[in-house]
Amino acid sequence: MMRVHMQDGLDTLEELRTENFKLRQTSESRLASLNSTVQVKQDLQNVVTLLREQNKRLEDEKERQSREHCCVICLDAKREILFMPCLHFNTCEPCSKTSVMTHCGTCRQMIMGKLKTPSSKYPPKSVRGMRSPLLLLHRFISEKDGIGDSSMQLEEDLA
Repeated sequence: MMRVHMQDGLDTLEELRTENFKLRQTSESRLASLNSTVQVKQDLQNVVTLLREQNKRLEDEKERQSREHCCVICLDAKREILFMPCLHFNTCEPCSKTSVMTHCGTCRQMIMGKLKTPSSKYPPKSVRGMRSPLLLLHRFISEKDGIGDSSMQLEEDLA
């Protein structure tokens, strides 16, 4: 009889060990899953932070470019007047027509003429910094009007 009780006790002990082992495996699996979820959450928070920073940089750049293309007098309208002979591009048409606008606000050179142009067409980067304002103007007008390589003749004449 004692052997039967002892065997029952051993069987119960073995069942409890098996159940304990299974519970530990389940617990470890759930803990690993939880750790993975926490890591994913941290990664997503990092991505959100990076995206917010990038968005802020883009907004700042957009604001800078917007200011860069605004009239330096009214700070509202887009620049559209190219001053001659200095070729500074600072004002909108209404501001350039004011009676006090006789000298360029950038270089103080007397304004001899004005060329209205859409701000998006102001001399492209490819021709900025050329050695001759006349060449720059000719290239700009050629590109604007689609004349093309006729500017090459002027460039050769100036060389």
